[in-house]
This record gives sequence, C-alpha cells and structure tokens, in this order.
Amino acid sequence: MNLGTVFLGIIAVAMLTTAVAQLFVLISAGRIARRLDRLVDQVERDLSPLIASLNAIGQDAARAASLATAQVERVDRLFGEAAQRLDATLGGPDESATALVDMVVLTVDGSRDHDVQEIVAEKSTRDALSSLLRQVFDRMRLPAVQRDVIARRYGLPPYLAEESARDISRSLDLHREKVGRVVEAFQQEMARPGGPFHAVCTQLGDEDLAGLSLGWVPRTLGDWHAVPNAAKVATLPDALVDPLVPRQKKAPPPPFASLRLSSGYLVQFLCDYHDWTFNGSYRAGVPQPAQRACPRCGHPSAAIRVLRK
Repeated sequence: MNLGTVFLGIIAVAMLTTAVAQLFVLISAGRIARRLDRLVDQVERDLSPLIASLNAIGQDAARAASLATAQVERVDRLFGEAAQRLDATLGGPDESATALVDMVVLTVDGSRDHDVQEIVAEKSTRDALSSLLRQVFDRMRLPAVQRDVIARRYGLPPYLAEESARDISRSLDLHREKVGRVVEAFQQEMARPGGPFHAVCTQLGDEDLAGLSLGWVPRTLGDWHAVPNAAKVATLPDALVDPLVPRQKKAPPPPFASLRLSSGYLVQFLCDYHDWTFNGSYRAGVPQPAQRACPRCGHPSAAIRVLRK
C-alpha cells in the first residue's frame, strides 16, 4: 500500500465524519425549532386570557373617561352659559368665569351704548344683585375688613374695578397671603351646598333667580331642603372670621456704619412679607449690610439690629 492511498483514505474518513456532524446539527436544529414553536403556542395560549382582560379593562376605562369628559363638558357649558348671561346683563368685561363667585360679581363696563330702558333694567339688576350679596355677607357675619377685601377683589360696589391681591395688600396694609386666604375661603363658601349663598338664593323664586341670571344655582348646588343640617350650620373658615390686623410699621434700621466687632457678628433681618426674622453671620471687618434676601421668598429684608456672636 503506497502513501497516496493512505491519504485518500484519511480524506474520505474526514469527509464522512463532517457529513455525519452536519446531519446531526440539522436534526438538532429541527428539534429546537419544533420546541420553539410549541413554546410560542403555549405562551400565546397563556397570554390570550390576560390580553383579553386588559382589553376589557381598557375599554371600561375609555368608557368611564368618555362619560367623565361628557359630564365635565356639561358642567363647563352650564357655567359658561351662566357667566355669559350675567356678563350680558351687567355689561361687564368679556372674561371666562371659572368659579361660582365670578358669576355674581357686579363688574359693569360703562363704555357700552344703552338706551334708557336697558340702563334702567341694568341698574335694577345691579341693585338686586348688590342687595343679594349684602344678605350673603350679613348671613356670613363677615367683619368689615373681610367685606372690603372681597368687594375690592371682585369689583363689588362701591368699587367698580377688580383689584389684584397685591393691590389690596398695599391699599389695606395687609399681608398678601392673608388676602389670598380670605378670597379662597369666600369662593369655597359661595360654592358650598348649604352655605350662605345657597340659603339666600333659596329664598328667591325661580322667576327671580332667572331674572338675575342665577337659574343655575338650584341645578348646581342642589335642593336646599335635601342638604344635611350639619352642612347648613357649618362654621365659616377662620380666614373669614379672624381679625385682619394691618402690618405694624417697623422702626427704620439703626445705622451700622459705626459698629465694628472684632470676633465676627450676627445681623438680624426682618422680612415684612412673611413677618418673621432671620439672622445672618458675618466675619469681622466685613461691612454691615443694610438688607438681605429672605431665604423663604427672596424678598429684600431690612436689617433691624446687630447681635454679637
């Protein structure tokens, strides 16, 4: 046997081995593919109920959302129509009323042209609404300062133009946060079933309410007689009954130019917006500042005294 024949035999054996290995790989790949198919079918069978449940939940949620949207749009249309009717009656500025109290404010725009009958009807409506709101104030037993704040904020008589909380704070020398709390508490009381506004409107007939463009009150706040007695006698928020004390005038800060402390010093500052004091630490030799930003609101706060460390 020569060497060439041996090499040919080795090559033949190698090719046979390679063919057998490839055949084994193909058989294994087929088995794996069948297992993957079975696994995919099983997963689909297991997930089908879950997917169906999720679809049902999604449909229910979409149905609930559509119903809620329809209710919100219905309420929005109701409020919008009432605001438009009131605005047309009073001749006020064309604004969107987002709160119930905005539907009964007495803002009047005197720049429009009216004939005599329209002017008389407008004045009669304005006087009637003014009387109604005075009854609401009396029923709430609002102090004079709270009445003034609300009248200024919504342009009620004797004020014919709305004022911002900042302007009211400056005019009455009150903290702006207190003014905001009074306005917010008043809005909540006006929108509360069984509240003073609801009680006063209940004393009027349907025709009187319609004539004042307040026909939405029974539909929005409900039947007065169906309101629990506890809601009818509920106490007013503290913001509407607590005394509003004007801000105290603080003495001007003392001159600090002549003060020199060797070991460092503390300066006490007063924030007139929050009505609170805070301290600032400074090294010796640093000039004493006349004011510093409040760490709460950033409002410039005047220095009132120097404290030694």
